[in-house]
Amino acid sequence: MSAQPLRKPVTAQTWPEPTSLDPNPKPAQEPRWHGKRRREQLKPVEPVPIRWPMTRKLQYEMFDTWHSASMQIIHEAKASFRTMAVLWRFINWKEGIFFPTNATLAACAGGCSEKTITRDIAEYEALGLLIVDHNWRKNAAGKWVTTRVLSPALPRRILPNIHFPDTRGQWQELELRWDL
Repeated sequence: MSAQPLRKPVTAQTWPEPTSLDPNPKPAQEPRWHGKRRREQLKPVEPVPIRWPMTRKLQYEMFDTWHSASMQIIHEAKASFRTMAVLWRFINWKEGIFFPTNATLAACAGGCSEKTITRDIAEYEALGLLIVDHNWRKNAAGKWVTTRVLSPALPRRILPNIHFPDTRGQWQELELRWDL
């Protein structure tokens, strides 16, 4: 029985032969995947809070308009629709805020991870679609816990290709003015 020759191990990267003393050698070619997110980070935009109407009919119309514009903005940014698609289930109609936990949203959004929900909400906040407010409160056992309240908003500058529905569900161009 003859001894088999030693084979050179196969690696994902091939390192160049050192020609000089280099304390930080670089691989011959960049790896395809380097562990960072493939998408570049979104630059935060200034959100403008929505004044929540008093009557239920106007609240429904306001939410539908906000949700429609938000979905278009998310599409333009190539962000995930996952959390926005289920957020409507958790609105407090009286105050116009959302306060579900990440676990609840993750379960309703197809069983994704809570970290995915956190990332989605951070993207929506960077797009100017949500204002996130963190607070503290005492739970039933007397322990202090953090709470998160999400308020709907729209970015101060809206792209011209974002369309808003009118109250009859038809699309129309609107000129938005902020009275701040």
